[in-house]
Amino acid sequence: MRNSRVQLTRVPLFLVLSHLAAMATAQRITLIHDSLEARLTNARTDAERVALHDQLAMVYIDQLDDRKALAHLEEGLAIAQRTKNEQGLAYAPLLNGMEQLIAHDHASAIRAFKTCIDRLDKLGVKQGLLSPLGLIRQLYNTAGSQDERFEFYTVKLAYYKAHGPQENLGACYHGLGGYYFASGQADKAIENYLRAREVFSRFDPVGYANQPWPISAMYLSWGNPQKAEEYQRLAIEENLKVGLLTNVMASYGGMSDVQLAKGDTTSALQALGPVARIGAAARRSCSHQGC
Repeated sequence: MRNSRVQLTRVPLFLVLSHLAAMATAQRITLIHDSLEARLTNARTDAERVALHDQLAMVYIDQLDDRKALAHLEEGLAIAQRTKNEQGLAYAPLLNGMEQLIAHDHASAIRAFKTCIDRLDKLGVKQGLLSPLGLIRQLYNTAGSQDERFEFYTVKLAYYKAHGPQENLGACYHGLGGYYFASGQADKAIENYLRAREVFSRFDPVGYANQPWPISAMYLSWGNPQKAEEYQRLAIEENLKVGLLTNVMASYGGMSDVQLAKGDTTSALQALGPVARIGAAARRSCSHQGC
């Protein structure tokens, strides 16, 4: 069954991170970026520092905090150049890519991300959801280039099946799931998200926790609010564990949609409590709802 296309947008959720941090404090949750920043402070080797700067850059790209993402990319690259760290040097194209993204030159930004991904592929680097391979989907969303997204992830899926790393299949399945999500092909979307979840279960807790939200949304589009609620509760629980609270907020918004579909407006309003300051546009942004 093919429904109407979903418009995917990139919403500046970094504007509400202070609210997310307050929520995390109240619930005694450690946010991913806080944990990585603490590890960076205590890092003892340059190799550790490069890896952590690059990880933090990926987190901040996902959170749409471009300033911090650029700062960590620059720091990581400076150390990588000084120490000749090959993996760190592979991230160099992202500096230009982020600058192009900020300038709304989406085509150039996508090319830069592709160059980075190809360099990491030559080194055999494993890439989860918070990686150039996982995050390029947001650029395709922003550009409204879903057909190009499908082609990119289809080609990469075949490459990783043939050459590895097998872990990189997870980001490809997730990317393809988002294409089917956007084009209203719920059965194929769920199939690919479940495949992504299985791969991520081996090495990437963030990617693993990310899948239930879009699966829930697809079941809801099928008119199955019971199954949608099951996956949405899972999404909230697992995203709280990994500390990626933008996805938690999206899941609470998704739970509100589920309750509305069931005719329970009271529960729907209660689910919206944590996302009251974010607003409907951000709540529905597929950049942060796993699409």
